[in-house]
Amino acid sequence: MAKLVQRRDGLVRTSANVYLSALAVGDSLVLMFASVAVYSGVVLVSNWAIIRTVWRDLMQTSTRDLIVRHTTVMCLAVSFAFVVCVFPVPVFYVTIPNWPMPLQDQFDILQCLLLLRYANHAVNFFLYSLTGAHFRCELVALFRSFIQR
Repeated sequence: MAKLVQRRDGLVRTSANVYLSALAVGDSLVLMFASVAVYSGVVLVSNWAIIRTVWRDLMQTSTRDLIVRHTTVMCLAVSFAFVVCVFPVPVFYVTIPNWPMPLQDQFDILQCLLLLRYANHAVNFFLYSLTGAHFRCELVALFRSFIQR
């Protein structure tokens, strides 16, 4: 027999409805986590395969191979930064129901994680600057042309 729950707004809900609502929210969070986990897993496995191939081909010293290697390092850095910055948010959403803490603390943690997720876009510029020699040259040329105007 379903237990009736009286809410402040006067609506009456059965405990079965409350359970089904919680189940729907939980399922959507699990699906969100699973989609990000699958995507992150594919990125990490692909990165591992790329690193293995680059490491094996490290002995080749042609200019073309060197350019490809530098581009690969830049892409790997960006994809690892993406996983590190984006993955904590769905992990938080999935684990927070099992981790009791005050609501304000949950909100503060979520804000920090969302800031980390949005910072991923800003981090890309610095990763390109650190790992891409051609990007640095073009950036210097851009600033020089801007100063000469």
